[in-house]
Formats: sequence, C-alpha cells, structure tokens
Amino acid sequence: MTIEKTVADSIDKLMHDQGKKNKDLAELLEISPHMAGYLRRGSTRISTGDLAKIAKWLGVSTDSLIAGYELVPKAA
Repeated sequence: MTIEKTVADSIDKLMHDQGKKNKDLAELLEISPHMAGYLRRGSTRISTGDLAKIAKWLGVSTDSLIAGYELVPKAA
C-alpha cells in the first residue's frame, strides 16, 4: 500500500468515526468537496501543510496518519 493510500485510509476512518463529511474537509482546506473526496480516497497527494491541518482538525498526530491510524473500540 502506498503512503498516499495509507494516509487517505486513516483520514477516512477518523472522519467517519467523528461524523465529518467531505464538505467539512473541503472548508478546512479551502478546496471543492469533489477534491476533498479525491484526498479521502488517496487519488491525489496531500501537501505536508495540509496534512498537518488535517491531523490537528482530527485530533491526531501526522505520524499516526502516515503510519496508518487504527480505531480502537472504547472499553465498556
């Protein structure tokens, strides 16, 4: 798996878990929702500046996005 795809999968998982939509990501990065969808699918590269913005917005480190973020279920 490419780094772009790993990052995209991490962003997708976190956005889904947090109930965030492509339009929210688009507003954050000042891009179209269509382009946000490309980022979320790993079809285009994310700049380091945008990666840092996204990580902060999602409440994780850039390293965890790059390494492949895994959602861990909350203990009961």
